[in-house]
Amino acid sequence: MNISFLGIPKALWRARLPILWMGLTYALGVAAGAIMVHAHSDFALSYRDHLVGRAQTADPAAVASNRGLPLRAAFFDFAGNLGRGAVPSTMMGLGSHCLSRRPPTGDGSAGSSRSMATIRAA
Repeated sequence: MNISFLGIPKALWRARLPILWMGLTYALGVAAGAIMVHAHSDFALSYRDHLVGRAQTADPAAVASNRGLPLRAAFFDFAGNLGRGAVPSTMMGLGSHCLSRRPPTGDGSAGSSRSMATIRAA
């Protein structure tokens, strides 16, 4: 399998406008929220209080920390980060790697340039 990272800068250059638009959209949303909180908007403050309150009661790491169990809180935080981030991204990476592998051709080469439709039809 030939992996080349030389095409990444070109791809990023071609996608620069959508990337900049998304970044601008997120920045404007964060700025609007910060301005609303600093202006003491009732809507923004009540939403913040609701969000933080829900996190304090629903997150096992926060509950353990509030009960004075820092080791248990650290374990729950680690396990949560592992389950929400590391394992799924690893599985997606392995899945995309396995799906991109070409089947053997029988002539000793690692794969062929035939399409999957041609391989399935054979």
